[in-house]
Order: sequence, then C-alpha cells, then structure tokens
Amino acid sequence: MKDDEKVTSYCFNPRCQSRENTDTDSVCSSCGTSLLVNDRYRLLKPMRPIDGPIPQEIEVFECVDTTGGEGVEAGTHLILKILLAHDRFESYDAKRVKLLYRESEVLKNVDHPGIPKAPKDGFFCLKDTGIAKEVYCLVQQKIEGQTLDQWLEEHGPISEKLALNWLKQLADSLHAVHQIGYFHRDIKPANIMIKADGNLVLIDFGAARDLSDTYLAKIGSAPLEDDYNHKLEVTTVFTAGYAPPEQLNGKGLFQSDFYSLGCTFVHLLTGIHPSNLPASMDTGELTWREKAPQLSKPFADFLDKLMSIAPGKRPQNTTSILHYLESSLPRKLRRHRLFHDRRFQVAAGLSLVLLFFAGYKGGTKLASEYYFNTGSKHSFEGRYEQARKDLEFAIQLNPNNANAYTNLASTCQNLGDDDCTFDSFEKALEIDPNNWPVYTQMGGYFDFRNRNDEAAKYYQKAIDVGDGKAVEAMNNLARIYILQGRYEEAIKLLTESIKTTEKVIAETNQPPDLVASGYKNRGWAKLELKRYDEALVDLEKSAGLNYQYADTYCLLTQVYELKKEDESASLNREICLTSQYATPEAYEWKRAIIKQLNPQ
Repeated sequence: MKDDEKVTSYCFNPRCQSRENTDTDSVCSSCGTSLLVNDRYRLLKPMRPIDGPIPQEIEVFECVDTTGGEGVEAGTHLILKILLAHDRFESYDAKRVKLLYRESEVLKNVDHPGIPKAPKDGFFCLKDTGIAKEVYCLVQQKIEGQTLDQWLEEHGPISEKLALNWLKQLADSLHAVHQIGYFHRDIKPANIMIKADGNLVLIDFGAARDLSDTYLAKIGSAPLEDDYNHKLEVTTVFTAGYAPPEQLNGKGLFQSDFYSLGCTFVHLLTGIHPSNLPASMDTGELTWREKAPQLSKPFADFLDKLMSIAPGKRPQNTTSILHYLESSLPRKLRRHRLFHDRRFQVAAGLSLVLLFFAGYKGGTKLASEYYFNTGSKHSFEGRYEQARKDLEFAIQLNPNNANAYTNLASTCQNLGDDDCTFDSFEKALEIDPNNWPVYTQMGGYFDFRNRNDEAAKYYQKAIDVGDGKAVEAMNNLARIYILQGRYEEAIKLLTESIKTTEKVIAETNQPPDLVASGYKNRGWAKLELKRYDEALVDLEKSAGLNYQYADTYCLLTQVYELKKEDESASLNREICLTSQYATPEAYEWKRAIIKQLNPQ
C-alpha cells in the first residue's frame, strides 16, 4: 500500500501483518481476507488500539453497512464488535460468547433513547473464515459524542444541577434495562456517552447479565448482606473503583449497578477517580464530600446511599430511585437552600431576638417552634446530637410542645437512648392522651424488639383513640395476630383497614403504601389458612400497588410454588431475593428460598 493512499478499510484478521487497505480493495492486500464482514460490513477504523504481539479477545471497529437490512439503511455507520474463539482458550471464550450474546439481547430488547440499538440480525457467527474456528460478531448503533471521562478531562467537575440532570437520565436508562431482567455490571464514566444535544447514552453492555435461577442459586451461599466471603464460579466482570464488594466476589445484583452509579457521580463531582479517594477504616465507605464543596447535603446523602456497602441498604430498585429524584430529593434540596440562605438565617435570628425581648407568652411559644423546626431539620439530616439539644431547648421554652417530645423520642431512638425515647413518648401522651400517632410509634418501638404483646397493646390503644384513622396500627396489629396464629381476627381487622385506608391517607398524610401493606398482610393470613386463590388475589393487588419491599414477593413465591406455577414462582422469587425487606419474617422467607436453591 502506498503512503499517499487513503485508508478506509481494515482487515478483520488480527494476525494480518498489514491490516490497512483502501476503499477500492475487496480483499486484504496483505493476507487475502475478504474486507466485507459477513458480506456486508466494511471496517472503517478501530475504536481501540489493535497493535500488539498478542491478538485481543474483542476488537471494536466503526463500520459501514454496505447493503443495509431490516431497520438499517445502506451506508449507515455502526459499531462492530469482533470476538475470536481460539482453540486453546475454548472454555474462556465460551464465557465471552455468552457475554456478547447477552449484550445483543439487551440492545435488541430495550427501546430507549439512552441505550444503543442493535438490529435483530446484529449478532452472528462466521465459520470457515480461515482466521479462527469461529468468529462471533455484534453490530450496534454508533453514538456520536464523547465519553464522560473525556468530557470530565476537558471541562472539569460538574455542578450539582448538571449532576441531578444526568443522574435522572441514567436512572431512567437503567430502569429500562432492569425491567427486562438484566443489569449492566460496568457503569463508569468511560461507558457513558454525551451527545451534542446534552443527552446521555449508557454504552458497552458487554458485562451485562440476567438474574436467572442458576445465578440466584450461585449467590444463595451468601444470605446475609455483610457476608461476602464465599467464592463462586461466576464470571466476574468489574472495573476497580466502581464495583461494589459483592461484585468483586462474583455476586452482582441489580443493586450493584446503583453502587457503580454512585461512584461514577462521585468521580464526576470531584474530578477524582474513586480508587484515589480515601475510605473509612471502620465501614469501607468512601470519604469524598470535602472534595465536592459545591454539593448540598441531601444530594451527597443520596449518593452515599447508592454506595452503601451492604446491598440491602441501597435503593430497592430503579422505580424507587426515579421516584426519589422526581419528588423527595427536590423537596429536600429546596428546604436545604432555604435553611442555608443567609437572608433567611438573619431574618429568623432577628425575629427570635425580638421575641425574647418582647417577653410575652406568645414569644416563648414561637421561639419553641423555631427550635422545634431546627431540631427536626437536624434529626432529618442525621445530626442527632444537635437535634436533641435543639428539641430539648424547644421543650424548655414550651413544656406543652407535644410535637417536640414526639420528635425527641425518635431522635433518642436513633441515638440508642431507650430511657429518653420512652420518657419522651410518655410526656407527649400526658399532653395529648388521644395522640394516636404516638401510640403507633410506641407500638413500633416494642415491635422492633420482638416484644409482641407490648406492641399489640399500644397498637390497640392507637386504634381505640384514632377514630378510624390509625390504619398503620391496624396493619401492624393484624401482622402480630398472624404471627400468633390468629388468622381470622387478622383478616377481619385488615378488611376494615383496607376499606378506610385511601380516605385516611388523604386526610392524614400517612404513607401511601399502607393499602398495599394491608393487602399483603391479608394475603399472608389467607395463605396460612391454605386459601391459596384468595391469598393470590390480595398479594397480586399488593404488588400492583407498587409495594417496594420483598415481603409481598416472598409470599407470592410461596403461593405460586404451592399452586405448581413454576414460571410465576421463579419471577417472584427473584424479586423477593433482590429487594429490601420490611419485616423480620421476610428475612426468614429469603433465607428459606436461598436454602431451597442451595441445599448443601
């Protein structure tokens, strides 16, 4: 080949001594290999270096589709991945082939602007090429733009506003992938592209896998969140600095993608690779916030939640992430900006001073409300010691501030001070003996400690004084009835709860998943009575109301297993194992499933 000739074709034979050719050649001028892969694709340029003494396992090229096909016009530029199956690496390449096939399945089955597309015939195998025993190929859409690690090098760390925008985009793309049963396993800035219009595309699904029964059985040897010591024969794919602990040992789950997503944004916000950031010697969590001073605490807290060491402490699924990003986080950010606005602080401080100097009764009451609000804010942010001081001062200014006692009880509970917790609850009830939310919280205090008789007493008191509004107490009391074998009483109470819940939620701002919890518990009671069809109706209603916890799906697994409906049992089993549980019994249900999958 002459030096002044224009290079527009590459030979796909990795052993070829001179792979560059001109667009007029039909076969390689060096080795004679056809320059049309599968009689269709002409390789234009490598996307990774191809030089070196040892052929790479996978080569990636930009190519042009010379003939076109279903859904693709002739002349379209695409990306072509080429995998050679070498005889001496037969078993290793078998895993690589599976990974390439999984990537094709994701790209073919996800229809989302944030995910590249692949034609239906984009995965194919070439035999008898004279290059290798088998050559596997995958064709996919070419995304125009630059990767986020390239963007970061050019522009520097991103702002909180841009981070929120990008996080929403990526969570939405990831939702589309998780919905079809796959997870990415290698999220990092180098695998995210930004287009000219500012939209992001998640690329390189070469590490993606599905959560099959076989895979779940392999991870079944680790039932506890903090147990990562077992070695498994699972293809381990990860990038150091972005992979969570469970993935390093071949136990990746849907929630593993969330950890990588959090690390990716820490990198984008700090400009520092996660591997170069310090980590806590006690917890293993990254210490990074001081490197991103532009970031508000609510957003930083959410990233730390994504990067929780234990998978069960991360968000349960992409639905909960999207909901949080669209509703809860914006509210927290607005509140944070308000409390940190200098004008607000000065005005609040001046008002407080004026109230003290005014010396009238209403002044101390308003001052108490001020410290109640600041204490509640600190408690919400996890600053429990400061919250306790503020709430105690609010009570000192106004001993009749029942809400301050209630929030102080919750704060002391987080601090592990049981005496303070119980005393504060009791004080709140002295002020307002009909305060059914406090009775419900006290029931939860004992429920958490498996002291069911005492918990039931307070739940019942909440129901007695709640005038039909204490539906959470009704659900929780019914759950205790089920644990005690009082199934018919539980069903009667839950039927009453479900009937009034929607109205009560609108009036009292209680959690919207209460009705789903009611159906879950009633389905559980009917399951215990062997009324399987009735149980199925209630449990499916609970799931249909987007119940976020594993409990419903663990129970559905049991019902479908008893009804011999294996496919439905398998689907719900996966959700049960990969979702966060809300009750102690759900943990035991998970353990039972794991033992069933991995009996040795």
